[in-house]
Amino acid sequence: MADNIAITPGSGATIKTDEIDGTHVQFMKLMDGADAGDEAIGGDAANGLDVDVTRLPTLPAGTNNIGDVDVLTLPITQPLTDTELRAADVKVTLDSEEVTANLGATDNAVLDDIASNQTDASQKSQIVDGSGNVIGATDNALDVNIKSGSSAGTEYTEGDTDASITGVAILWEDAADTLEPVSADKPLPVEIKNTTIDCAFEAGTEIIGKVGIDQVTANANEVVVKSALPAGTNAIGKLAANSGVDIGDVDVLSLPSLPAGTNAIGKLAANSGVDIGDVDVTSLPGIAGTVAHDSADSGNPVKVGAKVKTALSGITPAAADDRTDLYADEDGVLIVKQNVPNNDILCERVSNTDGAAAALTVFGATANCYNMITTIIVHNSHATTNGYVDLLDGSGGTIIMTIPLPAGGGAVINLPVPLRQPTVNTALYFDVSAAISTVFLSFVGYKSKA
Repeated sequence: MADNIAITPGSGATIKTDEIDGTHVQFMKLMDGADAGDEAIGGDAANGLDVDVTRLPTLPAGTNNIGDVDVLTLPITQPLTDTELRAADVKVTLDSEEVTANLGATDNAVLDDIASNQTDASQKSQIVDGSGNVIGATDNALDVNIKSGSSAGTEYTEGDTDASITGVAILWEDAADTLEPVSADKPLPVEIKNTTIDCAFEAGTEIIGKVGIDQVTANANEVVVKSALPAGTNAIGKLAANSGVDIGDVDVLSLPSLPAGTNAIGKLAANSGVDIGDVDVTSLPGIAGTVAHDSADSGNPVKVGAKVKTALSGITPAAADDRTDLYADEDGVLIVKQNVPNNDILCERVSNTDGAAAALTVFGATANCYNMITTIIVHNSHATTNGYVDLLDGSGGTIIMTIPLPAGGGAVINLPVPLRQPTVNTALYFDVSAAISTVFLSFVGYKSKA
């Protein structure tokens, strides 16, 4: 059957509830959660809800804790016996400062003996001799009894060895097994380890550790010189490796006068010809590149500058073969002229009515030069006759270009790159296709050796 049943309020079966403070709480039964399951989950008032523990994971073999109870910080309120507590490094929280332990008679006797022999922790240590006798002390100083030779044994003499010594003295044995007397030159060697010496210096100037320069107590920055400097010139702080070098004040007032003529100030010993100081730059050669014209390029380039000019009309022309400045506009862009200098620009106008081939005069033959054409303008003045014109490389030569000549019209050709005549030292020819009255031709360009 289908899930869910609609219940109409006010009619139908009675639903069991529990009224609490005027509100009804519905009683529910726990059922099997599987789809279409109708098994009730068991339980009773005495034992509560039934729980199936058969499907819990198996406990490992041995002793196991159920729920892991922390017994390390439990308070101890009763005495513990030997069998009640057996754990190493167990932290115990005490209710009071006392711990009661059940000890045997032997253990209690040991503790009593420790207590009876306990002494004050501040008690001072004592020094004993090899027989265990305490060595006495007076006013915090160790008592030393120096006995005479007559009552203490054999007498010894300075310089004697262990085998033959006589006399009465306090002696000490050096590294050569020779006994030495205690004197100002040969004091008794005493090694003091881990000891603080409490003593006061006498008033006045004291030298600690044989220091040659004493610090004056009146002024910490002053120095007492123990011996006077000898008469004459003295070097203070002379370097041992440079016996001729004085460190400190240098007397420049009594230097000898420089001799007349050219003198080197600061001459290097290893470079006897090098002067450090004044350098004569008036006779230096001009700066020049390292690579000559038309030689193989090498090395780093030398940067050049330019003068800013807002109008070229203000520049004074330089003579041929003279050196000249470079010019740039206000943006710093170098000013250049297209193709050639102005003086090299050539222009020629001709006319033709018979249609015969002819040579240009301005763009004639020039030794070692090519004719370079940049602009061509042609016009056919006849009202009805159309034609064209050919440009020739010399008389009867190869046609370089053909230009249309429409009746009553013409053409204007500005070449993006110059038209270079193929043959050097050869005149440029033109040839109109027929006799037309009249055809006009204009040419602009220059001559070049390359």
